[in-house]
Amino acid sequence: MSEQTNLAEMQDLGFDTVPTVVVDGRAFQAFPDEVLKRELGIPIESNSLEIALKHLETSAQILAITADVVAALPQSLWSVRLVDNRDRGLGQWSWHIFQFAVECVEGIEGGVLEWEDVRRLAERQYWTDEETYLEFESIARYGKAVVERLSHWSRSVDDDLLSQEMESPWGILSGYGLISHLERHSAIHLRQIVDFVKARVPAYEAFPPVEFMETIPSYGSLKQD
Repeated sequence: MSEQTNLAEMQDLGFDTVPTVVVDGRAFQAFPDEVLKRELGIPIESNSLEIALKHLETSAQILAITADVVAALPQSLWSVRLVDNRDRGLGQWSWHIFQFAVECVEGIEGGVLEWEDVRRLAERQYWTDEETYLEFESIARYGKAVVERLSHWSRSVDDDLLSQEMESPWGILSGYGLISHLERHSAIHLRQIVDFVKARVPAYEAFPPVEFMETIPSYGSLKQD
């Protein structure tokens, strides 16, 4: 696949932000605002531990609700694609929402977010956990364990840890930048799953409370950020 074709595919998936990086011949969405601002010479707002902890708290809340939603999904949707031109079924899609939080924690702790780990989240052919998770209930149990881990970890983070720069497929990031994106990433995909299931399973009863979903922007507005 050419770089131009890959970029067009990314736009179809809603990856409209810039800049885009090409790693190992494949283009990836460059989500971190921090990197973009640095490249454009725009001053970066001062990082705040208080704000970062709020991002973590909100991320944990979103992930906990996502786990409840996933637990009740009908198994018939396991291999159904949310996006036609992506080979991830809803099962792997659900898993990657929680696994991204794990990669954020381990990336910040270890000072690097490995390309191989990001690729494992994004593409089915690199998913090494396919035999471990075979139904939505197992994904939901994993998700709840991730929420506990994230909540526990948030009680130990400090400014020194989050200020450290780390390598990632998107360039050099700080923990602050990655935590900010974790909340956005979690919200985007909860919204996607809810909208996807609503269109296919009218009788599904495990949707999040309406008042909670009203606090999450629509996917259309999120993907334009």
